[in-house]
Amino acid sequence: MEEYSLKKSADSYRKGNVNIEEAAVRAKVSIWKMMDYIKENNITPRPETPDEMEDGLKRTAEIFGDK
Repeated sequence: MEEYSLKKSADSYRKGNVNIEEAAVRAKVSIWKMMDYIKENNITPRPETPDEMEDGLKRTAEIFGDK
């Protein structure tokens, strides 16, 4: 059962639907276990689009108070 949850959650991570933390929560494992599973199975996330990168930079700037 755990292996199925890991595989399914890692696939969502690979597709870019969730980040690694959310994948671990969905699989009901620690983030360390999810990281190990992703590394062992050579899973990489989908590359971000330029718009997604820009949104991420804006959120980071808001967090750190730089506008």
